[in-house]
Parts: sequence; C-alpha cells; structure tokens
Amino acid sequence: MTDTTAPKQKMIIGFWQVLVVLLVISCVMLFTFYHSLQNEKQTQNQKNHLLTLGYKLNKLSDYLTAEARNFAVTNNVLHLHNYWNEVLIKQNRDKLIQQIKTFSRNSKERQLLALAKRNSDALINTEIRAMKLVLSAYRIPPTLYPKPIQSYILSPPDKLLSAPQKILLAQKLLFDQRYYTEKAHITGPIQQYNQIIARNLNRSLHKNATRSQWLLYSLGLLMLITTLLTLSILWLRIKLLRAS
Repeated sequence: MTDTTAPKQKMIIGFWQVLVVLLVISCVMLFTFYHSLQNEKQTQNQKNHLLTLGYKLNKLSDYLTAEARNFAVTNNVLHLHNYWNEVLIKQNRDKLIQQIKTFSRNSKERQLLALAKRNSDALINTEIRAMKLVLSAYRIPPTLYPKPIQSYILSPPDKLLSAPQKILLAQKLLFDQRYYTEKAHITGPIQQYNQIIARNLNRSLHKNATRSQWLLYSLGLLMLITTLLTLSILWLRIKLLRAS
C-alpha cells in the first residue's frame, strides 16, 4: 500500500508547488492588470485635459476678438475694459500655455500652441490700432487709455482722418479679409494641436486596451489551470484516503 501511495503523495506535492507558482504569477498579473487600467485612465484624463486647454485657448482668442469688435462698433468702454482685463490682468492665455508645457511631453504639441499664442499676440497689434482709432475719434484723453494703447503711435495718415473715417477704418481692420486670415493663423495651429492630441489619445487607448485584453485572457487561462490542478489534488487526496 505504501508503494502505491508514495507516487501519489509526490504527485500531490508537485501539484501544490505548481499551484503556488501559478497563484504567485496570477497575483503579479492581477497587479499588472490593475496598473494597466490605472495607466489607461490616467492617459485618457491627461489627454482630455490637454484637449480642453487647446479649446480654451481658441475660445479666449475668440473672446478677445469679440470684445475688440464690440468696442469698435458700440464704443462701449466695458468691452475695452474686458479686453485688457483679460490680456493684462488675468493672462489666461499665458496660464494655458504654461499648463500645456507642464502636462505635455510632446514638443510638437507645445510648439503648435506657442505658435498660436504668438500669432494671437501679433493680432493684438491690429486690435490696438483699431482701439486707438476709436478713442481718438471720440477725443478720449490719452491718459485714460490702457498703457499698450498709450504706447501705440498712429501713422500720420491715420491721424489725419476725420472722426467718422477713423471709426470706419477701425471697424474695417477688425472685419476685413486680412483680419480673418490672421485669425486663421491662430485657429490653424490649435486645430492641428487638437488633432495630434486626439490621435495620440486613440493610439494610447488602443495600446492599453490590447495589453489589458491580453492580460485578461492570460488570467483566465491561469484560473482554468489552477482550477484543474485544485481538482486534481482533491481527486488524488480522495484516492489516498480510500486506499488507506
């Protein structure tokens, strides 16, 4: 009886050793699977945040355009105040660019939004000229101008214009084809930036999903083998008890 039970006991011990190894591997894979899911979530949140920053930068550019145009058309100083409060006080565009530099590891992404910011700054010069024409037309004292407008010097032809001509020119500057072209130089890089972010996000999500799926299948296979080993150990133990 001892001769027949000894091989079975050795087999049970071997199965237990394999079972322990499989359980360790399963724990490692479970940890890896959890880490993969967390990494996927973090990647998605980060890319979504970067996309949001791009949309915000575009929205801020549109906001400045709207305020400059509203001032040129209505002469309501509230729009002038809103415009310069954003540019000089809040400086949200600079804050967005800084956030992108912090979160983005892709130099192409940072370069595109930095280009959009530079083009937006260049467009401000056109808007400053329009604002000064309006203020000059209504004979507002220069001491009341925001500093960037104070430092801007109108060309001699601009100065010679009548008040109605100055207002018309200011409105033309903000609504003509050249302005729309300069505006496109802002929205263009932002759209490219958003496309790159979306493409990288989809690529990262697909890579993480493929890895997670492979880990899930592997875990399923390990669980199946572990179950079979456990059943085999139980079966051998039952045979040993019957034999004894």
